[in-house]
Amino acid sequence: FICGGSGGVGSVRWGVLRDYGNILRIRVTTMEAEPRILDFSGEDLARAIRAVRAAAPGRPVHAIAHSLGARVVLQALPHLAAGDLGRIIALNPAEFRSPAEAALATPAGRAAELIAVTGRENAVYDLMLERLVQPERRGDRALGWGLPEGPGRLMLRLDRPAVVAHLDRLGFPLAPRRRLMCHWSPYLREGAMTLYAALMRQAQRLPLEALAVPERQTVRPDPAPGLPWGSGAPS
Repeated sequence: FICGGSGGVGSVRWGVLRDYGNILRIRVTTMEAEPRILDFSGEDLARAIRAVRAAAPGRPVHAIAHSLGARVVLQALPHLAAGDLGRIIALNPAEFRSPAEAALATPAGRAAELIAVTGRENAVYDLMLERLVQPERRGDRALGWGLPEGPGRLMLRLDRPAVVAHLDRLGFPLAPRRRLMCHWSPYLREGAMTLYAALMRQAQRLPLEALAVPERQTVRPDPAPGLPWGSGAPS
């Protein structure tokens, strides 16, 4: 439960909760017989990654995250060294392009590979992110509309038949889409988790070049094609 900052004196000085950058860390008190206090932030994730690297220096470390979890992974990059994190698989990432670009410009970010998985089922949620959360840079767009340019970046749009057919040829068949709108489709879709496991465990066998399809997949053509905006039809 996060409260406060919406209309009091503090919000005059610091802005409201939805302003970008106001929530960087969450401290949670567990509801147990012996309550624990837990902190969650990108820096904490970086500390955990460094611990794994120290315990097994030759073992690659990858991260898979959904929605705002992608923001936490990206925030960990400035606290890591180049090579600490191998691949980042971001499922419908709820983050803006500018902070993502800044994180990917760090030594750890330049060395890591980013695979963003999205589709038109998430278009409404990308629009909600842009309307309800004030970006750090005016006019910034959600990552779902396109990744920052640079090597080691790939957008996998699972709503495109060409992408699904290509993955099928690689040995990763996906079940057909079932919903027009779904923020959780990248991991609820049958066959998707098998793909992600292979992307992490067999990264050398599945380079980004092998996953790319010969079509432009960095820009979504329209907000949510096929949705019955204002037509009175069920969505």
